[in-house]
Amino acid sequence: MVYIIKDWNVFKQAALNSSCHNDRGCYQIIDRGRGQEVKILAGKFGYAGRFVSGDPELEEVIGFCQKQSFAEIASGHIEADSFFSGR
Repeated sequence: MVYIIKDWNVFKQAALNSSCHNDRGCYQIIDRGRGQEVKILAGKFGYAGRFVSGDPELEEVIGFCQKQSFAEIASGHIEADSFFSGR
């Protein structure tokens, strides 16, 4: 189960103070035309935000993920059984 936190600053503190902080977090940036959506998972906490291009908060969010060495997840998904099969 993932607990979604609406407020960026609350999520950031939860991610830093979580007992699961030793787990490596991950994030995904999804292009939505005139803006981007960012989804972040850190332990049992999640955050999703939509930003217009050039928004300083977007840069802060991505910078936080990079500073914490969160893994960037590519868009899309595939079934595990199909990953190496070439389908």
